[in-house]
Amino acid sequence: MGIESILLLGATGRTGKLALRYALSAGLAVTALARHPEKLAGFGNDRLRVLKGTPEDRAALSGALEGVDAVVSVLSNSTKSSQPYFMRDSMQNCLELMAEKGLRRIVVVTALGAGDSFQYLPWLVQFMARHTKFKMIFNDHDEQERVVRRSKLDWTIVRPPRLNNRRKAKNLIISYKNKPRPANSLSRRQLAKFIIDILEEPEYFGKDPVVSEK
Repeated sequence: MGIESILLLGATGRTGKLALRYALSAGLAVTALARHPEKLAGFGNDRLRVLKGTPEDRAALSGALEGVDAVVSVLSNSTKSSQPYFMRDSMQNCLELMAEKGLRRIVVVTALGAGDSFQYLPWLVQFMARHTKFKMIFNDHDEQERVVRRSKLDWTIVRPPRLNNRRKAKNLIISYKNKPRPANSLSRRQLAKFIIDILEEPEYFGKDPVVSEK
């Protein structure tokens, strides 16, 4: 039996809402764990279960994982956050609980520049990632990727470049180690579709594609 239901982390964000809408349209049942469930009030789908809580709360996260087949995370952090490792700590909880419950598939969105992809950023973006307020975000992404890689689950780390709100789809470019060279941006709609579409694609297990469009 394939994947029929997912836990979506980060569902109230700009990419998260698009991923939620696409997943529901694809026939998946979706559980969303949200700090502010009221932000999803307009979806009104009988295949959507919205629970109040955060992935830092192991009890809330454990309840959200009940009855799902896979996890998709589009969690993000903020430069104004008082929790410098929110994504790492949330992901550590998620991976441990998934292992306890026998769940294997997870797709995690980070960013181009995280982990070993830092070397492929333009020099100006490298400077910003290491010497401005964005340093905390990239550090959190780095740590999140480390805990995902250490897991024994069927993970995929998706690294998009700069995101935009373009509606018209362009041609996707899937890159590994800068080959082929990725484009500079990706629409949130394309990202949302991609992370749901690859859930049952073994070719992406244990991989960290940079996804862009041109």
